[in-house]
Amino acid sequence: MFSISHLYQNYWVNSSHSHYRNTYYIQIVLHFCYRLADLMDQHKEELATIESIDSGAVYTLAIKTHVGMSIDTFRYFAGWCDKIQVR
Repeated sequence: MFSISHLYQNYWVNSSHSHYRNTYYIQIVLHFCYRLADLMDQHKEELATIESIDSGAVYTLAIKTHVGMSIDTFRYFAGWCDKIQVR
């Protein structure tokens, strides 16, 4: 049976595998994640203020957990960017 979703799924799988094999693409993602984490770290007070206003959380909670853990998460996944191996 012919289906568009099946074709799209095959296209998505094939294109994602070729991206992960391309080391240039991996370096771009790696640089982007580290750069975003660095920018968030530079502006964490502003981000925590916005987060505390938006969610109603206490400022210290927002700066230590919400923003701080987001920065750590971006750095964690940036570290895995060059370790992905598609077979």
